[in-house]
Amino acid sequence: MMKKIMVACGQGTCTSKSIAMKLEKYFRETSRKDVSINICKFVEIPAKAELGAIDVLVTSSPVKNVQGLRSIIGTPLLTGINAGKVFQEVENALNEIVE
Repeated sequence: MMKKIMVACGQGTCTSKSIAMKLEKYFRETSRKDVSINICKFVEIPAKAELGAIDVLVTSSPVKNVQGLRSIIGTPLLTGINAGKVFQEVENALNEIVE
């Protein structure tokens, strides 16, 4: 089963794309192939969650709880400070998903 990560920022372009690229590189290096990564704007999160397009949400800044989704702030992936912690949080969230 493919696990769906949605990366969101204000405009759904530059910041979310940068975070998504860091996640893609991480999963390539760890050989994890059961993950799909997409990007969107903050305002699109509720609709995408309702469609079931999100298992784990990674954002550029805090967002309110959306339909019980686990939300992880991905900004450390841009700075490199505590990036390992974010990767581990994402891994943990993915591993908690019941197939």
